[in-house]
Amino acid sequence: MSPEIEHSDILQLLCPVPWIMTDNERAVYGAALDRTKARLDAIAPEMFPDTAVELLPDWETLYQVVPAPGATIAQRQQVLAAKCKATGDIKAPYFVTLAAAMGYAIAIAATSTPDAGQDFTAGVSGAGDTLGYTLDPVGPFIWDITVHLVAGQVNPAVDLEAVLQDLKPAHRTLNFIYVGP
Repeated sequence: MSPEIEHSDILQLLCPVPWIMTDNERAVYGAALDRTKARLDAIAPEMFPDTAVELLPDWETLYQVVPAPGATIAQRQQVLAAKCKATGDIKAPYFVTLAAAMGYAIAIAATSTPDAGQDFTAGVSGAGDTLGYTLDPVGPFIWDITVHLVAGQVNPAVDLEAVLQDLKPAHRTLNFIYVGP
């Protein structure tokens, strides 16, 4: 509602005859409606986790998010927004997109070891042959996540780490590497 029009003015338009509502009643009811509208305007942002302040702890409880120690309200809102938007996926592009939505640029690489020799093959290899693997069997389950920090972002990005650790599959291990300012 524009500041030049108050509810008492609107009530005057609705009840123009003085014996229906006196000027004093109109002022009292108008002030009550103004207070109600102001309170509604104040709590409207609380309907969404990425703008909530007063109800932020309630949203965190609902989404089972434990805020990082010392996290600002904006960081807590950002973590909640990411959690709300999370549909779940175990592929690296999903995590890259999720991090971008939180304001971070990341790259993900699966950890593997270099070729240690020829794989041992039953029926072909014999005693004394090199036993090697072309890929560490644990490697694909470990992701090195390189976080490219820009000015103003903290190292480590506790909010990002918390979200990714919460959403990762149980068999995946995440190693965070920070580069940048």
